[in-house]
Amino acid sequence: MQRDVGPSAAAIKSGYIAFLDILGYQSLLLNNPLQRCVDLIRGTLVTAPQKSQSGILEAIQVKDIEIDTVQWLLLSDSVLVWQERPPGEEKDLERNRWFAFLNYLAVLCRLMFNAGLPARAAVGYGEFFIEDTCFAGHPIVEAYQVCNAQDWSGCILADSAKKYHEDLLRGADEYSALGFELLVIPYEIPFKDSDRNLGMALNWVHLPLSMVKRIGIDYHQFVLESFRAHSKSVPPSVKPKAENTELFCRHVLLNVPVDAWIEDQKGGAKAAKLIVEAAASAAKERGEAT
Repeated sequence: MQRDVGPSAAAIKSGYIAFLDILGYQSLLLNNPLQRCVDLIRGTLVTAPQKSQSGILEAIQVKDIEIDTVQWLLLSDSVLVWQERPPGEEKDLERNRWFAFLNYLAVLCRLMFNAGLPARAAVGYGEFFIEDTCFAGHPIVEAYQVCNAQDWSGCILADSAKKYHEDLLRGADEYSALGFELLVIPYEIPFKDSDRNLGMALNWVHLPLSMVKRIGIDYHQFVLESFRAHSKSVPPSVKPKAENTELFCRHVLLNVPVDAWIEDQKGGAKAAKLIVEAAASAAKERGEAT
């Protein structure tokens, strides 16, 4: 009889993994036909990759990205989303991959929120194993714990992903750095059993994508509609989550200059400007006329 010796080295992946928890899931199931719930959740997840990919290409015109390698697994009221990072990848390509993965998550969180499925989430980085519905690894446990500790609908980088993010941004050009600054922002994260702690939150609220409609000035109504959608109840224990989500929406819309970035980079204007400036500087150093 052949003995099962566990996952092979080839089955162990290194990369990014996010754990999402759908808020109000029990209320959703109790107040709606099961098939409607399944169609709603799977429909949102299935459409996110294509929409995210087209949105990224439209917004930043980065060609070296691979959204189609992002995978997801739906487990009742939870979702695992992951992408493997190829070993030995050049830094620029690695940054593009990480940026694309975070964009995918941002679009997924926004699409779920728009569909009345607000979720809290956390992202981890490191080695993990996933096969069918069996999974293991430190970044999965870390993402799960950090996800469930939050008291809002939002997504943050767990410590492993935060360190990876900070290391990866060292040496990034101005254009790449600005894109990351608008996507991953410092914010006082609300936790259930502790005071707010400064962390890195994913901007799922205001994205530089034409397919994502801008939120109006009524943040309260925008948030409340998602938390109450599909006849879900909003008991007193859930109200702080809605209030904290509303505060984050307000913060992003008032303080994150996504609109200015959209105008600046249309047609690759920002990238073209940087290329021209670099070429002029190099020519000047060589003593050539520009």
